[in-house]
Amino acid sequence: MSEQDFSEGQESCCVGVCSALEKGDYAASTHRGHGHTLAMGARMDRMMAELFGRVDGYCRGKGGSLHIADLGVGMLGANGIVGAGYAIAAGAALNAKVTKNGRVAVVFFGDGAITRGTFHEVMNMASLWKLPLLLVCENNEYAQYMHWSDTMVFDNIAALAGNYHMDGVRLDGNDIRLVHNTVKAAAQRARAGDGP
Repeated sequence: MSEQDFSEGQESCCVGVCSALEKGDYAASTHRGHGHTLAMGARMDRMMAELFGRVDGYCRGKGGSLHIADLGVGMLGANGIVGAGYAIAAGAALNAKVTKNGRVAVVFFGDGAITRGTFHEVMNMASLWKLPLLLVCENNEYAQYMHWSDTMVFDNIAALAGNYHMDGVRLDGNDIRLVHNTVKAAAQRARAGDGP
């Protein structure tokens, strides 16, 4: 088994967010997608088989740690490319809106991924089209080796949402009940057609 990027210390966010979703909802993740995958309902045995490169893994052993997916539970995949989940989740949210299937999509990303152009493109499109999309920044304060305050001019990442006419909430990601309740309310608004 090769190096793994686990999400130690971010478990409450994974479980709080995913437990607030409904069956059939979608999630797109980061390179630290193990917790999200499990919280969406993936089977541990198939996930471990994937991590060990076995054919009975979710992606037949080809996706490995960085690209694990279980479409059956709505897990659209972890992704080794920083910020790649934005467009994937936005596409799922657009599908939900067009087909009126009542689903929402959530995209997880780290603070370092906010510097990607796709972040701003998806924020704009999601707001403009009122997509049922939830954007969850798991701010662990470091983008690789640099503190986020050394690369960004603002001090509240959640406040960026206001620039796109969205509600943004900054909260303690280790308070599982707060995360669950906040996401549950946001998902209800998104399902009702009020956008991200």
